[in-house]
Amino acid sequence: KGFDVLGIDVNADLVHRINAAENVLPQEPGVHELLKSHSGKNLLATTEADVTDRDAVIILVPTLIHEKDGKVEPDLEAVLNVARATGRTLATDAVLITESTMPPGASERIGAEVALTAKAAGRTWSASLAHAPERTSSGSALRDIQERYPKIIGASDVRTLDRVAELYASINAKGV
Repeated sequence: KGFDVLGIDVNADLVHRINAAENVLPQEPGVHELLKSHSGKNLLATTEADVTDRDAVIILVPTLIHEKDGKVEPDLEAVLNVARATGRTLATDAVLITESTMPPGASERIGAEVALTAKAAGRTWSASLAHAPERTSSGSALRDIQERYPKIIGASDVRTLDRVAELYASINAKGV
């Protein structure tokens, strides 16, 4: 809805297929139509994690679980790896939004990692951080995102909350 979207993935074949507007998610109604409407226009997929000119970055990767000392714990390495990769080029005032399922306290850990990565790359980041958990079911993701559930958001400060709420309100009919 008027956004310039950059999708980043490590899978070069998937990136090529998205840019070619192929039906990469046949089980999700409406996705192919969106790709045909936006690929090559205001949607570009790439394997390069350069987000220098982005106002907002959304991290949505699987949160795996593993067993450690007889306990089942979330494995945040995938989320942390993406956060570090984007932190190298994240704009000073960019908002970093996580949608991955994460336990309490994980957002602060991710924010700290991004700040350290940015600093090591000679950059500064305002620590504008938000968490907006994904609430979708397979086979109805677009409907769930656009019209089924209100978006739940937590943010590091009021300004970030307002910016993220404006973003999600523009695509979610149920509001935030």
